[in-house]
Amino acid sequence: MTTLNTEQKKSLEAVLEKNGVLEFLQNFLQENKNAKVYLVGGMVRALFLHRNKKVDIDLVVSLVPVK
Repeated sequence: MTTLNTEQKKSLEAVLEKNGVLEFLQNFLQENKNAKVYLVGGMVRALFLHRNKKVDIDLVVSLVPVK
């Protein structure tokens, strides 16, 4: 797992907020306190290459019971 620098964090937050994903994740994590959420796929590559092109937001979630 890699840690994002300040610029990458701001870029990621802006994209997630713009697409409504940030609010969704905040609500999801409030309801599922043990959940772990990981950003994967093209968005990660775009952040590290400093590319602002549109990419899908892919997430992996663990530690959430199946309902």
